[in-house]
Amino acid sequence: MTIDINSLQTPSTTVTVDPSDNLFAELGKNTYDYKDLLSELIDNSLAARGDVKPVRVVIDLYTDANGRPVEFRIKDNALGIPASRLGVAITPAGIQSANSLNEHGLGMKQAVSALGDLKYLVTKTRDEKKGRLVKKFQFGAVPVYETEFDGESGTEIVITNLSPIVIANPTSISRTLSKYLGARYRRFLRPDNKLLDLTLNLKKQFSDQITNYWEI
Repeated sequence: MTIDINSLQTPSTTVTVDPSDNLFAELGKNTYDYKDLLSELIDNSLAARGDVKPVRVVIDLYTDANGRPVEFRIKDNALGIPASRLGVAITPAGIQSANSLNEHGLGMKQAVSALGDLKYLVTKTRDEKKGRLVKKFQFGAVPVYETEFDGESGTEIVITNLSPIVIANPTSISRTLSKYLGARYRRFLRPDNKLLDLTLNLKKQFSDQITNYWEI
């Protein structure tokens, strides 16, 4: 029997579909590798660059005494996320733009979930005196904290409890990761029209001592 759905005009009842915060963890279960995840976050910074030229993106990977990665940080000096857009930026698939490198609105959330656990995201726009910080991606009312932010504007994301996918081996970074990023962002790195400054640092845990440095 074929049901004529056009004849069904008045619903008999409704069903409520509640969002689950488990979705944010599930976003991390994807087939991306480490360089893909970094690219998602860098794309996010480039998409928010506005009139900042070049946009500066610094990635700091902190390692313990045995060289194991323990904390990941990425910070840019782009325009930041306006207060009115922060909720949309956190929502999976909340941002879709054909004019952006990230066309699906999932990049930042997927990358964070795949890399580890969000410690915080802090962002600031030029018209704000302080940054706005969230400690967790979730549905519903998300607590937002005011805090100092080093810079006129930008966004910083810090991730802990890192996944084994994170590469902290200097040789692997030099031979594979830095070359890949240099090729991927070649058009943004052109000296005659530079739109991106990209730096990767390996640092010791609990300090800012740089053990290895790559300028892409």
